[in-house]
Amino acid sequence: MAIHGILPSRLAKVIKMHNEGKCIIGSPDRKRQKTKTCIAKAWMKSSFQKMGDKMPDSICIHLPCYLDYRILYSYMVEDLTTVGEL
Repeated sequence: MAIHGILPSRLAKVIKMHNEGKCIIGSPDRKRQKTKTCIAKAWMKSSFQKMGDKMPDSICIHLPCYLDYRILYSYMVEDLTTVGEL
């Protein structure tokens, strides 16, 4: 409680709410991603597998050195606009 600055009364309220089923501690619902974020991640995953190289001793994907975030963003916007997702 001291590290996070939580008052004992607040902790007691949260524990009571949890025991009554009104509050789920550590709920993944609070951290839902937006649809655009999910679409962007899916595009990156598929595109990086197509344009990247895997080293024989690693599972990491290495992108070409000329690609920076501006170029990748323009590719993503272009592709998703063509498909109609953006």
